Amino acid sequence: MSEEYSWYEVVEGGDLEQGDILEGCPVIVPDPNIRFPIPRENPLVDVLTYNVIIMTQSCDLENEKLDKVILCPHYEVT
Repeated sequence: MSEEYSWYEVVEGGDLEQGDILEGCPVIVPDPNIRFPIPRENPLVDVLTYNVIIMTQSCDLENEKLDKVILCPHYEVT
């Protein structure tokens, strides 16, 4: 790793923290034309993969205080 980015490192394991980058994360994207109620046999969603960064606070993830995690798309600047 470059001295310029000594604060950055690749980690392994199942514990997620704020700022972690997940590559190829599956994201469920609903069809924008969905009308409610949604028929169970046709949920009208796509599953796309994105590189994302975790925005939810680490303490909330660690203490399992939530049902949802906030993600933000991550794009590398070249």
